[in-house]
Amino acid sequence: MFRTCGSLPVACLCAAGLASAPASAQASAQAFLVASANAAVTILSATAAAQTEDLGGDLGAANVEGEVVVDPAAREAPASARKSPLRPAAYSLAGRKGAAFALTLPGPGDCVLAGPLATIPITGFKVSVGGAAATATPGGLTLDPKGLKDFKVGASLQVAKGLPRSAYIGKFKVTMSFN
Repeated sequence: MFRTCGSLPVACLCAAGLASAPASAQASAQAFLVASANAAVTILSATAAAQTEDLGGDLGAANVEGEVVVDPAAREAPASARKSPLRPAAYSLAGRKGAAFALTLPGPGDCVLAGPLATIPITGFKVSVGGAAATATPGGLTLDPKGLKDFKVGASLQVAKGLPRSAYIGKFKVTMSFN
């Protein structure tokens, strides 16, 4: 019993087809089965990404309103010495040394923190890779000679006057693609 795959006949090994076929048909079918192909897969590198810190913190004690900028390039400092009471999200990448990668940050309207009675829009996402100046459009990124790279993501939160004290929660997506 034969079927076609594209324009090539393919043998179908079903019990009724070969068991009842004449010997010459069985030999012909066996000729189609004696074929080989090579296959190979090369895994260039395993890559891993881990979020090590959430974007966030406590605005309640600061009585903040208006735009609150979370600078991803700001050096670590005690909370009392920071311009913003919030910290950036932090990520670590691991993979093949020198591997090129790209980051895609959320766009306008992609993230809103929701509370029980109000929301906080997040805009102006920026990234700082390896402690470099923050940018919204990172380019030319590569893993270091050990195959590692850390980066931080910050943004601007639009905090309304008189915002009720509560937990405000949301999610955003940072896409890492390796070339």
